[in-house]
Amino acid sequence: MGLICKIAGHKWNGCQCSRCGKVRNEQHDWNHCTCRVCGAKGGIHDWNRSPNSCEEKCSVCGEIKKINHSFGDNGRLCSCVVCGTKNPRHCTLEHKVTSLPGTCKGACELCGEVKYFEHSWEPVPGKCEIRCRVCGETQEQHDWNHCICRICGTKKPSTYKVHDWVTKNSCTYKCSVCGIEKPNEDESAHVWQELSGCRKICANCGAIAYSHAYELIEIITSGDSYWDGTEVYKCNKCGNKGFKNNKEDGLVPNRLID
Repeated sequence: MGLICKIAGHKWNGCQCSRCGKVRNEQHDWNHCTCRVCGAKGGIHDWNRSPNSCEEKCSVCGEIKKINHSFGDNGRLCSCVVCGTKNPRHCTLEHKVTSLPGTCKGACELCGEVKYFEHSWEPVPGKCEIRCRVCGETQEQHDWNHCICRICGTKKPSTYKVHDWVTKNSCTYKCSVCGIEKPNEDESAHVWQELSGCRKICANCGAIAYSHAYELIEIITSGDSYWDGTEVYKCNKCGNKGFKNNKEDGLVPNRLID
């Protein structure tokens, strides 16, 4: 407080002394929420809502106020129709889906989430195909007789599961549809004849097999991370070597390590 105001008292201009600048909380000159004289905050804000927003901003002081989102009746819509904010219960709520022309999908007008519809399939004349009437997507649709299409003759990718295997002889199977053959994996089904070097051949199908008589001769301790601990075997009939370790299970008769 200035000396003059101490002696003569304040000279009030509404809420503020024109001599010393002291402010009192009365007789403010309110511009909505702010006093034009002293800048005090109070009164009523001049709220203005921004377009496409769920916020209001005071045109005087700049304060922002959140307002409730518009999620439709009983909060059933997936997103706010004003600002687009997703409803916290989004995954369980109703979307306003509009179909996208020429496709079998649609997009929600509110949140943009894409929804896929069932295709409307129809056969393609002269082909083993079906085509969607709406989006034009095609898919193969063969009439399979095990491994071959009865209509166009296309062969399925060659796997043993699709063929119609019948016995050709004691050691061979043959597909009754396409004629492909496969050996019987049971060695006892073959008619073996001994060859040199511990080899044997099937008299029916020509399959080659080995009948080594392996004996353990060494355990490698070289320090190499791959070979360390490997057991080395040698056939006491033909001298062929094989090995086994925790990287390869079982003897490999045609792989030499010497």
